[in-house]
Amino acid sequence: MGGRPKDWSSFPKKDQQYVPPFRAMQKSGEANLLPTRVAADCEKAEVDALSAGSRLQRWLEQTYLPAIRSYLTTLVPAGKNAIVGRRYRELQLSWLCSFNQEELETFIQELERDQLGVGVEFATERGRTDKWFIYSDYAPQGDWTPILREAWRRGQADPEAAKVNADLKIAAASLDKLIVVLKARIRDPHPLIESIRRSLSDAFRSR
Repeated sequence: MGGRPKDWSSFPKKDQQYVPPFRAMQKSGEANLLPTRVAADCEKAEVDALSAGSRLQRWLEQTYLPAIRSYLTTLVPAGKNAIVGRRYRELQLSWLCSFNQEELETFIQELERDQLGVGVEFATERGRTDKWFIYSDYAPQGDWTPILREAWRRGQADPEAAKVNADLKIAAASLDKLIVVLKARIRDPHPLIESIRRSLSDAFRSR
């Protein structure tokens, strides 16, 4: 699993403007090698993806993380401390809210199979950590799975999160279509195709 999609703040600023990869290609002139319509579509795909990523970041920080922190600290008060010698898997809440139900159940089955706890990560800044731990020892009736399912359900029930995730999927689909168009217009293999694929895909990679 990766982390959350990147947003505008994931990239350096130049002249008071964030410069993600395709915008950098425009500034360098490399994007001028593309037909005008295709270049405009590439720019739109990058803007749409990073704008959705920024909205997801705001929702996580302002709504979802505080709500789940309150839920977990109330239900699992011992979770502030890891159990020495017990393994766990880190879970960023941005991953959890992006799961569909099948992915959630697969994740839970893997944890149960490997007898792992969960370290829910609340920190959103690179280089920081702020985990709350969930083990069967800490959970009511010794079963932590309903806790994780409820945390997931709360994210799924939020209409703002649903809209952002839908927008991210649309942006990803647009990227796939653009790559098909580029390959049809430019002899393959061509370094320009790979440069654009990398630059646009970067908007969907985790931090």
